[in-house]
Amino acid sequence: MHVPDLADAWLAILAEDGSLPDESAISITSNGKPLTRPIVEDPVNTPSDPSVYPARLDNGQVIWVRLDKRRSTDAPVSAHVVDKPDSITAVLAALTIMECDPVDIEQLRKRLPLIDLSHPNGISESVYEATSGLASTGDKALELQLARNFLVEPARYALALLRYFRPGFDELSEDEKRSLLIGCCERMNRTIAAVRQLTGFLEYGASGRDQRPAIEDPHRDVKAAIMRDVEEATYREIADLLSVEVSKSARTVGDYSTIQKMVVRGRNILERAFGDTGWHAIAVAAKQERDRRNALTWREKFLEDSAE
Repeated sequence: MHVPDLADAWLAILAEDGSLPDESAISITSNGKPLTRPIVEDPVNTPSDPSVYPARLDNGQVIWVRLDKRRSTDAPVSAHVVDKPDSITAVLAALTIMECDPVDIEQLRKRLPLIDLSHPNGISESVYEATSGLASTGDKALELQLARNFLVEPARYALALLRYFRPGFDELSEDEKRSLLIGCCERMNRTIAAVRQLTGFLEYGASGRDQRPAIEDPHRDVKAAIMRDVEEATYREIADLLSVEVSKSARTVGDYSTIQKMVVRGRNILERAFGDTGWHAIAVAAKQERDRRNALTWREKFLEDSAE
């Protein structure tokens, strides 16, 4: 097997198969009333094969049953359970890997009560309104943490999945919606971790030995190095922005050695990628661009971003 050819072949099959099933034309209501968000019949659980029938259980799970045709007049009716197409699982896994970064579940739990998951203009607008509300109360620190640490994109993707697989999601209570969103993000994290562990094993794993990467969390370490070298953040600011726990006693004496080690590891990765002088030149250019942007008015920034 030539793996790139194998990948191309399966991607072509998935594309030809139509990827995920689209929405059907049958509207769904709740207790005889239209839903808050207009949706249609559960598309992923609507079989395209007319001989397959969906059976929805009390917990919402859908099992597909195929009714086999009789081959003779005296043959008994035969039916058996069939799986959903593998393409659905494959597309879902690919989407999750392509769309998401790992989510800090504890930070998500803390911030979700501030967010309206069924906001008519989407979760981004809800986060904006939440930060604006905090700003009006003078709680700038909490506002900054919410704005910088709430990962809108993974949350938006998780909401899209829940609405696709669960018609009527927006009719649930806020607690139920938050619980489902957290559960979805936890499983997205596991999917991402499983694929990373597979690729990591293929790259540097060894039989009979724990597969431990040279650096446990390179994503966070690189972020810390960029904050230090480009944004010129203090170690304390980096700890707050990345939600790294630092003990009260360490904060009191100004001991941020944990953050300092993260910065050193992240800088080492960047220097190995771009070279010592290469990363230094990139950091200097980035600081100059930051200063230039900071000198622009809000209107100039808006026009520049729109032109981009």
